[in-house]
Amino acid sequence: MDQQQQHRATAAQGARTGYEVTALRALGSVEPVWHALERNGDATIFQAFDTFRAWSRHVATGYGVEWLVVVVFDRTAQTPVMLLPLVVVKRGGLLVIEAADLGVCDFNGPVLARRFNPSADEMTAIWADVRRVLPEGDVVCLTKMPSVIGTAPNPLLLLKASHRIKLSNYKTPLGPRWTAERLPDKLRADLASRRRKLDKRGKVAFRTAQTEQEADTFFVAMVEQRAARFAATGRPNILDCPSHRAFYRALLTPGKETSAAVIQALTVNGKIIATGYGLVSDQGFAMIFPTFLAEGWRNYSPGMMLFVESMTWAAGRAIAFYDFTIGGEEFKMTLGAVEFPLFEHLEPLTLRGRPAVFGERLRRRLSNSPALKSLVVKARSFRNKGSP
Repeated sequence: MDQQQQHRATAAQGARTGYEVTALRALGSVEPVWHALERNGDATIFQAFDTFRAWSRHVATGYGVEWLVVVVFDRTAQTPVMLLPLVVVKRGGLLVIEAADLGVCDFNGPVLARRFNPSADEMTAIWADVRRVLPEGDVVCLTKMPSVIGTAPNPLLLLKASHRIKLSNYKTPLGPRWTAERLPDKLRADLASRRRKLDKRGKVAFRTAQTEQEADTFFVAMVEQRAARFAATGRPNILDCPSHRAFYRALLTPGKETSAAVIQALTVNGKIIATGYGLVSDQGFAMIFPTFLAEGWRNYSPGMMLFVESMTWAAGRAIAFYDFTIGGEEFKMTLGAVEFPLFEHLEPLTLRGRPAVFGERLRRRLSNSPALKSLVVKARSFRNKGSP
Protein backbone atom coordinates (compact mmCIF):
# COMPACT_ATOMS: atom_id res chain seq x y z
CA MET A 1 0.00 0.00 0.00
CA ASP A 2 1.51 3.37 -0.99
CA GLN A 3 1.41 6.43 1.29
CA GLN A 4 -1.68 7.97 -0.36
CA GLN A 5 -3.61 4.70 -0.15
CA GLN A 6 -2.47 4.27 3.45
CA HIS A 7 -3.70 7.77 4.31
CA ARG A 8 -7.13 7.07 2.78
CA ALA A 9 -7.42 3.80 4.71
CA THR A 10 -6.67 5.43 8.05
CA ALA A 11 -8.98 8.36 7.28
CA ALA A 12 -11.85 5.97 6.56
CA GLN A 13 -11.26 4.17 9.86
CA GLY A 14 -10.91 7.48 11.64
CA ALA A 15 -14.34 8.56 10.40
CA ARG A 16 -15.83 6.06 12.88
CA THR A 17 -13.75 7.31 15.81
CA GLY A 18 -13.66 11.03 15.12
CA TYR A 19 -9.89 10.85 14.68
CA GLU A 20 -7.51 10.39 11.79
CA VAL A 21 -4.09 8.79 12.10
CA THR A 22 -1.06 9.22 9.87
CA ALA A 23 2.68 8.58 10.02
CA LEU A 24 5.27 11.23 9.18
CA ARG A 25 8.86 10.41 8.26
CA ALA A 26 10.45 13.80 7.44
CA LEU A 27 11.53 16.47 9.92
CA GLY A 28 10.04 19.17 7.71
CA SER A 29 6.60 17.55 8.00
CA VAL A 30 6.94 16.76 11.68
CA GLU A 31 8.15 20.14 12.95
CA PRO A 32 5.01 22.33 12.49
CA VAL A 33 2.74 19.62 13.92
CA TRP A 34 5.04 19.05 16.89
CA HIS A 35 5.37 22.77 17.62
CA ALA A 36 1.58 23.18 17.43
CA LEU A 37 1.16 20.52 20.11
CA GLU A 38 3.99 21.89 22.25
CA ARG A 39 2.40 25.34 22.34
CA ASN A 40 -0.92 24.03 23.66
CA GLY A 41 -0.13 20.61 25.04
CA ASP A 42 1.99 18.43 27.27
CA ALA A 43 5.06 16.26 26.79
CA THR A 44 7.80 14.77 28.92
CA ILE A 45 11.05 16.69 28.93
CA PHE A 46 12.55 14.02 26.67
CA GLN A 47 9.91 14.44 23.96
CA ALA A 48 10.52 18.10 23.09
CA PHE A 49 10.94 18.73 19.36
CA ASP A 50 14.45 20.19 19.70
CA THR A 51 15.51 17.04 21.53
CA PHE A 52 13.96 14.80 18.87
CA ARG A 53 15.59 16.75 16.05
CA ALA A 54 19.04 16.33 17.61
CA TRP A 55 18.24 12.67 18.30
CA SER A 56 17.27 12.03 14.67
CA ARG A 57 20.42 13.70 13.34
CA HIS A 58 22.91 12.11 15.69
CA VAL A 59 21.60 9.02 17.46
CA ALA A 60 19.22 7.57 14.85
CA THR A 61 21.69 8.32 12.07
CA GLY A 62 24.49 6.77 14.10
CA TYR A 63 22.48 3.57 14.50
CA GLY A 64 21.25 3.61 10.91
CA VAL A 65 17.63 3.02 11.92
CA GLU A 66 14.26 4.11 10.53
CA TRP A 67 12.15 6.48 12.60
CA LEU A 68 8.59 7.73 12.21
CA VAL A 69 6.18 9.99 14.08
CA VAL A 70 2.57 8.82 14.37
CA VAL A 71 0.12 11.72 14.59
CA VAL A 72 -3.52 11.55 15.66
CA PHE A 73 -5.73 14.39 14.34
CA ASP A 74 -9.14 15.49 15.53
CA ARG A 75 -11.16 15.16 12.31
CA THR A 76 -13.62 17.90 13.21
CA ALA A 77 -11.12 20.55 14.32
CA GLN A 78 -8.38 19.29 11.96
CA THR A 79 -5.83 19.75 14.73
CA PRO A 80 -3.31 17.28 16.17
CA VAL A 81 -4.22 15.80 19.55
CA MET A 82 -1.49 13.18 19.98
CA LEU A 83 1.96 12.59 18.55
CA LEU A 84 4.09 9.49 19.14
CA PRO A 85 7.76 9.32 18.02
CA LEU A 86 8.87 5.78 17.19
CA VAL A 87 11.82 3.85 15.81
CA VAL A 88 12.20 0.40 14.24
CA VAL A 89 15.06 -1.75 15.52
CA LYS A 90 16.08 -5.37 15.18
CA ARG A 91 16.36 -7.24 18.46
CA GLY A 92 16.90 -10.98 18.75
CA GLY A 93 15.88 -11.59 15.16
CA LEU A 94 12.64 -9.62 15.57
CA LEU A 95 11.64 -6.22 14.23
CA VAL A 96 10.65 -4.16 17.24
CA ILE A 97 8.77 -0.86 17.00
CA GLU A 98 9.65 1.13 20.10
CA ALA A 99 9.81 4.66 21.42
CA ALA A 100 12.39 6.90 19.76
CA ASP A 101 14.92 6.36 22.51
CA LEU A 102 17.96 4.16 21.76
CA GLY A 103 19.22 4.70 25.27
CA VAL A 104 18.96 8.49 25.61
CA CYS A 105 15.45 8.95 27.04
CA ASP A 106 14.85 8.24 30.70
CA PHE A 107 11.13 8.26 30.00
CA ASN A 108 9.00 8.04 26.89
CA GLY A 109 5.48 9.00 26.01
CA PRO A 110 3.21 10.78 23.56
CA VAL A 111 2.96 14.53 23.08
CA LEU A 112 -0.64 15.42 23.95
CA ALA A 113 -3.13 18.22 23.41
CA ARG A 114 -4.49 19.24 26.81
CA ARG A 115 -8.09 18.68 25.75
CA PHE A 116 -7.37 15.13 24.52
CA ASN A 117 -8.89 12.80 27.10
CA PRO A 118 -10.24 9.70 25.33
CA SER A 119 -12.17 6.91 26.99
CA ALA A 120 -10.72 3.40 27.07
CA ASP A 121 -12.96 2.37 24.14
CA GLU A 122 -11.96 5.45 22.13
CA MET A 123 -8.28 4.83 22.77
CA THR A 124 -8.61 1.19 21.78
CA ALA A 125 -10.16 2.27 18.46
CA ILE A 126 -7.50 4.94 17.92
CA TRP A 127 -4.77 2.39 18.64
CA ALA A 128 -6.24 0.09 16.00
CA ASP A 129 -5.78 2.95 13.52
CA VAL A 130 -2.25 3.53 14.78
CA ARG A 131 -1.39 -0.10 14.11
CA ARG A 132 -2.56 0.31 10.50
CA VAL A 133 0.02 3.01 9.79
CA LEU A 134 2.94 1.29 11.50
CA PRO A 135 5.73 -0.10 9.34
CA GLU A 136 6.52 -3.80 9.25
CA GLY A 137 7.30 -5.11 12.72
CA ASP A 138 6.82 -8.07 15.04
CA VAL A 139 6.43 -6.34 18.39
CA VAL A 140 5.49 -2.92 19.76
CA CYS A 141 7.32 -2.03 22.96
CA LEU A 142 6.76 1.40 24.51
CA THR A 143 8.54 1.40 27.84
CA LYS A 144 9.46 3.81 30.66
CA MET A 145 6.16 5.69 30.30
CA PRO A 146 4.82 7.94 33.09
CA SER A 147 1.16 7.74 34.04
CA VAL A 148 0.79 11.49 33.57
CA ILE A 149 2.26 13.59 30.75
CA GLY A 150 2.56 17.12 32.10
CA THR A 151 -0.98 17.64 33.39
CA ALA A 152 -2.69 15.03 31.19
CA PRO A 153 -3.30 11.33 31.90
CA ASN A 154 -1.25 9.14 29.55
CA PRO A 155 -3.89 7.63 27.21
CA LEU A 156 -1.61 4.74 26.22
CA LEU A 157 -2.14 3.28 29.69
CA LEU A 158 -5.80 2.74 28.77
CA LEU A 159 -4.70 -0.05 26.42
CA LYS A 160 -5.00 -3.61 27.72
CA ALA A 161 -1.38 -4.51 26.93
CA SER A 162 -0.04 -1.73 29.19
CA HIS A 163 1.30 -2.52 32.66
CA ARG A 164 3.57 -1.20 35.39
CA ILE A 165 7.29 -2.01 35.29
CA LYS A 166 9.88 -2.15 38.07
CA LEU A 167 11.52 1.15 37.13
CA SER A 168 10.33 4.36 38.74
CA ASN A 169 10.98 8.06 38.29
CA TYR A 170 12.11 10.18 41.24
CA LYS A 171 11.71 13.93 41.43
CA THR A 172 11.57 16.67 44.04
CA PRO A 173 8.79 19.29 43.98
CA LEU A 174 10.35 22.76 43.86
CA GLY A 175 8.75 26.06 42.92
CA PRO A 176 9.90 29.62 43.56
CA ARG A 177 9.71 29.31 47.36
CA TRP A 178 11.96 26.27 47.62
CA THR A 179 15.29 26.80 49.39
CA ALA A 180 17.98 24.50 50.73
CA GLU A 181 16.53 25.18 54.19
CA ARG A 182 13.89 22.56 53.36
CA LEU A 183 16.53 19.84 53.28
CA PRO A 184 17.07 17.66 56.37
CA ASP A 185 18.99 19.38 59.20
CA LYS A 186 21.56 16.59 59.32
CA LEU A 187 22.34 16.91 55.61
CA ARG A 188 22.62 20.70 55.77
CA ALA A 189 24.93 20.51 58.79
CA ASP A 190 27.11 17.92 57.10
CA LEU A 191 27.37 19.89 53.86
CA ALA A 192 28.10 23.11 55.77
CA SER A 193 30.99 21.38 57.54
CA ARG A 194 32.36 19.99 54.30
CA ARG A 195 31.95 23.36 52.60
CA ARG A 196 34.03 25.08 55.29
CA LYS A 197 36.81 22.56 54.68
CA LEU A 198 36.48 22.98 50.91
CA ASP A 199 36.71 26.77 51.26
CA LYS A 200 40.17 26.26 52.73
CA ARG A 201 41.25 24.70 49.42
CA GLY A 202 40.38 27.80 47.45
CA LYS A 203 37.56 29.88 46.02
CA VAL A 204 34.47 27.73 45.52
CA ALA A 205 32.03 28.66 42.74
CA PHE A 206 28.98 27.19 41.06
CA ARG A 207 28.21 28.23 37.51
CA THR A 208 25.84 27.39 34.68
CA ALA A 209 27.62 27.63 31.32
CA GLN A 210 26.75 30.87 29.51
CA THR A 211 29.08 30.65 26.50
CA GLU A 212 30.05 28.00 23.99
CA GLN A 213 33.57 28.00 25.41
CA GLU A 214 32.29 27.40 28.93
CA ALA A 215 29.97 24.67 27.68
CA ASP A 216 32.85 22.96 25.89
CA THR A 217 35.05 23.13 28.99
CA PHE A 218 32.34 21.79 31.30
CA PHE A 219 31.32 19.11 28.78
CA VAL A 220 34.87 17.78 28.40
CA ALA A 221 35.23 17.63 32.19
CA MET A 222 31.91 15.81 32.50
CA VAL A 223 32.89 13.21 29.89
CA GLU A 224 36.26 12.62 31.58
CA GLN A 225 34.82 12.35 35.10
CA ARG A 226 32.07 9.99 34.00
CA ALA A 227 34.53 7.84 32.01
CA ALA A 228 36.79 7.47 35.04
CA ARG A 229 33.93 6.47 37.33
CA PHE A 230 32.41 3.95 34.91
CA ALA A 231 35.80 2.44 34.08
CA ALA A 232 36.43 1.93 37.81
CA THR A 233 33.11 0.11 38.24
CA GLY A 234 33.25 -1.78 34.93
CA ARG A 235 29.89 -0.42 33.79
CA PRO A 236 29.04 0.50 30.17
CA ASN A 237 29.13 4.24 29.56
CA ILE A 238 26.74 5.77 27.04
CA LEU A 239 29.14 8.69 26.48
CA ASP A 240 31.74 6.32 25.06
CA CYS A 241 29.62 6.41 21.87
CA PRO A 242 30.54 9.36 19.58
CA SER A 243 26.99 9.74 18.25
CA HIS A 244 25.59 9.97 21.78
CA ARG A 245 28.19 12.53 22.81
CA ALA A 246 27.34 14.58 19.71
CA PHE A 247 23.64 14.38 20.58
CA TYR A 248 24.09 15.70 24.11
CA ARG A 249 26.46 18.44 23.04
CA ALA A 250 24.08 19.54 20.26
CA LEU A 251 21.33 20.18 22.81
CA LEU A 252 23.47 22.80 24.56
CA THR A 253 22.95 26.36 23.33
CA PRO A 254 24.39 28.22 26.33
CA GLY A 255 23.10 31.64 27.23
CA LYS A 256 19.78 31.12 25.42
CA GLU A 257 16.53 30.83 27.34
CA THR A 258 15.31 28.28 24.80
CA SER A 259 18.26 25.91 25.26
CA ALA A 260 17.04 22.33 25.62
CA ALA A 261 19.89 21.52 27.98
CA VAL A 262 22.21 23.18 30.45
CA ILE A 263 25.55 22.16 31.90
CA GLN A 264 26.76 23.27 35.31
CA ALA A 265 30.00 23.01 37.26
CA LEU A 266 31.31 23.31 40.79
CA THR A 267 34.86 24.67 40.80
CA VAL A 268 37.66 25.35 43.28
CA ASN A 269 40.07 28.02 42.09
CA GLY A 270 38.75 27.34 38.60
CA LYS A 271 39.31 23.58 38.80
CA ILE A 272 36.15 21.62 37.92
CA ILE A 273 35.44 19.14 40.71
CA ALA A 274 31.82 18.31 39.80
CA THR A 275 29.50 18.77 36.84
CA GLY A 276 25.83 18.34 36.07
CA TYR A 277 24.15 18.05 32.66
CA GLY A 278 20.39 18.20 32.40
CA LEU A 279 17.41 18.90 30.18
CA VAL A 280 15.28 21.88 31.06
CA SER A 281 11.72 23.02 30.40
CA ASP A 282 9.08 25.14 32.12
CA GLN A 283 7.80 22.02 33.88
CA GLY A 284 11.03 20.57 35.18
CA PHE A 285 14.75 20.08 35.14
CA ALA A 286 16.01 16.54 34.55
CA MET A 287 19.53 15.91 35.82
CA ILE A 288 20.97 13.28 33.50
CA PHE A 289 24.71 13.26 34.06
CA PRO A 290 25.93 14.27 37.53
CA THR A 291 29.69 13.66 37.84
CA PHE A 292 32.46 14.53 40.27
CA LEU A 293 36.21 14.26 40.55
CA ALA A 294 36.85 11.41 42.96
CA GLU A 295 40.56 11.46 43.61
CA GLY A 296 41.44 14.06 46.20
CA TRP A 297 37.91 15.51 46.38
CA ARG A 298 35.49 12.73 47.34
CA ASN A 299 35.56 13.55 51.07
CA TYR A 300 34.07 16.99 50.38
CA SER A 301 30.91 15.47 48.79
CA PRO A 302 31.22 17.64 45.65
CA GLY A 303 28.42 15.74 43.93
CA MET A 304 25.92 16.46 46.71
CA MET A 305 27.06 20.08 46.85
CA LEU A 306 26.43 20.43 43.14
CA PHE A 307 22.95 18.92 43.49
CA VAL A 308 21.96 21.47 46.16
CA GLU A 309 23.37 24.38 44.12
CA SER A 310 21.60 23.08 41.01
CA MET A 311 18.28 22.66 42.83
CA THR A 312 18.57 26.22 44.17
CA TRP A 313 19.24 27.44 40.62
CA ALA A 314 16.18 25.55 39.31
CA ALA A 315 13.94 26.94 42.07
CA GLY A 316 15.12 30.44 41.18
CA ARG A 317 13.78 29.84 37.67
CA ALA A 318 10.38 28.82 39.11
CA ILE A 319 10.88 25.27 37.81
CA ALA A 320 8.24 22.99 39.32
CA PHE A 321 10.24 19.77 39.66
CA TYR A 322 13.88 18.77 40.00
CA ASP A 323 13.93 15.41 38.29
CA PHE A 324 16.50 12.78 39.26
CA THR A 325 15.04 10.56 36.49
CA ILE A 326 15.23 6.76 36.97
CA GLY A 327 16.62 4.91 39.97
CA GLY A 328 15.78 4.87 43.66
CA GLU A 329 19.17 5.73 45.18
CA GLU A 330 18.91 6.82 48.80
CA PHE A 331 20.43 10.26 48.24
CA LYS A 332 17.47 11.20 46.04
CA MET A 333 15.01 10.66 48.86
CA THR A 334 17.33 12.64 51.16
CA LEU A 335 16.96 15.50 48.69
CA GLY A 336 13.16 15.27 48.87
CA ALA A 337 12.46 13.08 45.85
CA VAL A 338 9.06 11.41 45.45
CA GLU A 339 8.55 8.16 43.54
CA PHE A 340 6.44 8.09 40.37
CA PRO A 341 5.84 4.65 38.78
CA LEU A 342 6.60 3.95 35.13
CA PHE A 343 4.68 1.76 32.70
CA GLU A 344 5.09 -0.19 29.48
CA HIS A 345 2.96 -1.18 26.51
CA LEU A 346 4.10 -4.52 25.09
CA GLU A 347 2.14 -6.06 22.23
CA PRO A 348 2.82 -8.63 19.48
CA LEU A 349 2.05 -7.61 15.90
CA THR A 350 2.80 -10.93 14.18
CA LEU A 351 2.83 -14.64 14.97
CA ARG A 352 6.62 -14.39 15.23
CA GLY A 353 6.24 -11.75 17.90
CA ARG A 354 3.82 -13.66 20.14
CA PRO A 355 6.31 -16.11 21.74
CA ALA A 356 8.72 -13.25 22.46
CA VAL A 357 6.03 -11.16 24.15
CA PHE A 358 4.70 -14.15 26.10
CA GLY A 359 8.22 -15.03 27.27
CA GLU A 360 8.96 -11.47 28.32
CA ARG A 361 5.71 -11.17 30.24
CA LEU A 362 6.38 -14.48 31.99
CA ARG A 363 9.92 -13.45 32.85
CA ARG A 364 8.70 -10.24 34.44
CA ARG A 365 5.94 -11.98 36.37
CA LEU A 366 8.52 -14.37 37.77
CA SER A 367 10.87 -11.56 38.72
CA ASN A 368 8.02 -9.77 40.49
CA SER A 369 6.82 -12.89 42.31
CA PRO A 370 9.46 -14.86 44.27
CA ALA A 371 6.85 -17.50 45.19
CA LEU A 372 5.94 -18.12 41.54
CA LYS A 373 9.61 -18.18 40.57
CA SER A 374 10.28 -20.78 43.27
CA LEU A 375 7.49 -22.99 41.92
CA VAL A 376 8.95 -22.82 38.41
CA VAL A 377 12.43 -23.71 39.70
CA LYS A 378 11.03 -26.68 41.62
CA ALA A 379 9.06 -27.84 38.58
CA ARG A 380 12.18 -27.70 36.43
CA SER A 381 14.16 -29.58 39.05
CA PHE A 382 11.50 -32.28 39.26
CA ARG A 383 11.38 -32.56 35.46
CA ASN A 384 15.16 -32.85 35.21
CA LYS A 385 15.28 -35.54 37.83
CA GLY A 386 12.74 -37.51 35.88
CA SER A 387 14.73 -37.26 32.65
CA PRO A 388 16.70 -40.36 31.57
